[in-house]
Amino acid sequence: MLSAAKHLAKRTLGKIGLLDYAIYLYEGHVKGCRLSAYRDNLRYRLRGAPDGLPIPPLRLIWLSMGSIQIERFLESGKAHAHELIAPLLERNHLSMQRLAAVLDFGCGCGRVMRYWKTLPGVELWGVDYNPKMIEWCRRNLTFAQFQVNRLAPPLPQEPERFDFVYARSVFTHLTEAMQFAWLEEMRRILKPGGLFLFTVSGDGYQSWLQPEELAEYQRGQLVIRASGFEGRNECAVYHPPAYVRQQWPRHGFDIIDFVPGGQVRYAYQDTYLARKTSHSDMECNT
Repeated sequence: MLSAAKHLAKRTLGKIGLLDYAIYLYEGHVKGCRLSAYRDNLRYRLRGAPDGLPIPPLRLIWLSMGSIQIERFLESGKAHAHELIAPLLERNHLSMQRLAAVLDFGCGCGRVMRYWKTLPGVELWGVDYNPKMIEWCRRNLTFAQFQVNRLAPPLPQEPERFDFVYARSVFTHLTEAMQFAWLEEMRRILKPGGLFLFTVSGDGYQSWLQPEELAEYQRGQLVIRASGFEGRNECAVYHPPAYVRQQWPRHGFDIIDFVPGGQVRYAYQDTYLARKTSHSDMECNT
């Protein structure tokens, strides 16, 4: 009875556009309330961020990472930029400095983007499904360009626009059909041989799964929760590595590198680096 009531309340709040805000208030300020977090947040508000850029409001921070801790927001973005993305490119004989155009797909309020500010001569773009995130980025991260995207493709950019696209925790909130649609769109906007970096919830999240979900996962099947909330945090998707390595080549990407979740600070999800293949290569994979 209680579970049914919670489900009804979530659906009702979702329909009127208040679900995210209700979860933010409860999880961020009631359930997870710690005096030390508010003290540390006040310190950052008074002193500012170490990179000199503005700090987003707590509600946007919450939506981007499920926490209201400013320090965690800043440090996790820095770790993803400088300890994960940049080194992963370098060990595959490429660097951020040598790229012409980069897209942060699902940029949120610029948690990673802010750490590319000093890149010389690189055209930076960010897109996100949430217009409030994009509005904040446009006002405060003026070294890059930002646009709102819809839940489904396409993006407004022309074909073969980018050398590199990265998507942090985007495919973790999309149904299978929508994931495949966005893979096709990534192929469209990437240059020949362009690289696509993405993160998903993999083996490190098996303890989060219910027994029937775990059985599906261990059979190499995609596990999707709350598909009716696609594109939002309530929709949670879990990717077995075998599934990714089987499906991504069928949609035009070769997996060329992999970092399991937990090997880099704050990078709890699995990280894959994939290269756009030619149409002839795709035919060989079907």
